[in-house]
Amino acid sequence: MDLPGLTYVAEMVYEKFDHAKRFKWRFTDGPATFEAVFINELIEEDSEGRSYAPLIVTFIPREENDHRTWANIYQVHRSHGGMLYADYTLYGKYVGLRDILELGKSGRGEPFHPSKFLLHAQGESQTVPQNWRNHRIRTASDLPRIYLKDVEEADKTYFCGLQNNPEGTSQTPGNWQKTKRYFGEDIASQYHRHNISTKWTDDPTKSMPFPEGVYEV
Repeated sequence: MDLPGLTYVAEMVYEKFDHAKRFKWRFTDGPATFEAVFINELIEEDSEGRSYAPLIVTFIPREENDHRTWANIYQVHRSHGGMLYADYTLYGKYVGLRDILELGKSGRGEPFHPSKFLLHAQGESQTVPQNWRNHRIRTASDLPRIYLKDVEEADKTYFCGLQNNPEGTSQTPGNWQKTKRYFGEDIASQYHRHNISTKWTDDPTKSMPFPEGVYEV
């Protein structure tokens, strides 16, 4: 399914905000609130080995005692004409989302169409370029936990500076992977090229904002 709204927003963000490739936004659908994070880089691989850019949509409970969870990673590709597109099929996530939206149960409400949900999610991204400060990825806490798996020192999510590695030493593979996953490949490659490691802490008082784009680096 084509995603023209997300295509437009991704291009605008890249052009206007220092080649930024990562942003987030919230939207409501019926009784539920969701947060979407789009990472405009081909950094994951599907079951066929094709690279894709992840669009991660996560349910955000409105009440503290609401312990329901739901999240899905849409695999976003780009056509030769530049249009972003993704498979809207939810597979094992279908029933969970339908129940959160309170649709199609016991004959109540409208039938649930996963394609409409994805269209609505990407359509709500239109406010991102006009209010960039609220939508840019500034810390690791802005990224969904479902995406922050298998990284070095996963409990240390606060970026706190850079380290020039002494001559004869180099950035560790784990630090490279963590920098790439949190900042994106363009920024991580700049640091790697100059043998610089990122530093991380679990103390929020020492946190520094993520670099916005490669030119800021």
